[in-house]
Amino acid sequence: MAIARIVFTVLPLACLFLPWAKMAISGPYFKHDVTVNMLKLGMKVAELDFGGLLELIGSPIVGTPFAMFGVALVLMLLTAVVSFFGILLLFLSCSPKGIVRNITLGSLGLVFTGVATYLFTQFNTSFTDIFVSSYSGKLQFGIFVLMAAFLGVIAINIVIAKTGGIPVKYKQTYIGGIPSEHYFAAKEAGIDVLALQLHVTEEEAAIAVKNALVEAGIMTAEEAARKPEAETEEEAESQE
Repeated sequence: MAIARIVFTVLPLACLFLPWAKMAISGPYFKHDVTVNMLKLGMKVAELDFGGLLELIGSPIVGTPFAMFGVALVLMLLTAVVSFFGILLLFLSCSPKGIVRNITLGSLGLVFTGVATYLFTQFNTSFTDIFVSSYSGKLQFGIFVLMAAFLGVIAINIVIAKTGGIPVKYKQTYIGGIPSEHYFAAKEAGIDVLALQLHVTEEEAAIAVKNALVEAGIMTAEEAARKPEAETEEEAESQE
């Protein structure tokens, strides 16, 4: 499940480089085809004449279609940011809010992509009506694959949440032979751990700390008798 989540989380960013839409502009002596994807958008953003774009948006004829197209491109840029953060925060998936964060990012990516698709469709329809014989455009498969990828991110995280999450195995750590969780619990309880460690072996010190925790009411006798889970797993692995 952990590997599946990694794959599904990386997919949206990869799908951004698939073709989202294709536009064709033609005239008496030229024809120009443009395929829109993340790579093309990233290259063109630096070349955009924002002053000219604002003038076009203010036009009474093509202003509304251009505004919708501009918002659609901004939303796709935000989709790329969401995809990047999904990968960047993947290592926090096992934290208390990790599943919720993953689902939220996947949902944002899906909403941004869906709204951008709708706005492009409206822009495309308007431009086709205005420039009947000069312009044509259509959505490409990449935009639908991208939405499916975000659905996959949401689905895999819901499945993981429903099945109880991915278990995390920790290696038992010791401080002077005392399991770290017992050591810090004893320190918080005001038990003089150093005094218990003097003139005894590490194993005896660990037993003394357990007994002190039982006397302080922090640990029951049954808990003290049990070995740490990580230590039990290590012994089982060594026996194999």
